[in-house]
Amino acid sequence: MPTSNCPEAPHYTAQEWHKIEQSVAELPEQSPLIPVLQDYMDLLDKLKIANQAE
Repeated sequence: MPTSNCPEAPHYTAQEWHKIEQSVAELPEQSPLIPVLQDYMDLLDKLKIANQAE
């Protein structure tokens, strides 16, 4: 039974991260997806910290 109230952060393999990084690098510089992806990465970092603290 989970002891944390925080949801688990999704897990991506190294290969998946590589594909994600390649796709992001191909986005136009002014793509509206870039700030959204930055927000997502911040949330992942916060989830990891929250889960480690509990």
